[in-house]
Amino acid sequence: MKIKKDTWLDSIIEAFNYLGGDAKYKELYPVVKQIRINKGLSWTDKSKQSIKATIEENSLDSIRNKKPNKSDIFVKYARGH
Repeated sequence: MKIKKDTWLDSIIEAFNYLGGDAKYKELYPVVKQIRINKGLSWTDKSKQSIKATIEENSLDSIRNKKPNKSDIFVKYARGH
């Protein structure tokens, strides 16, 4: 049996669900951190950058989203939100 390890995307979606689907980065970071720590997943000095990169890679509002299938999970409301 293969055990699936949660990805950054999984942790971020779980955090947004916990926060009601809307959050600024400063509200999101501690929730993602707690989720990952509770599951025994990584959290380093660069974790905030990983969160931002993952969100940008999964939002059509970002020039960073260069995936062929153009995943559009997150929507930007304002800078940092």
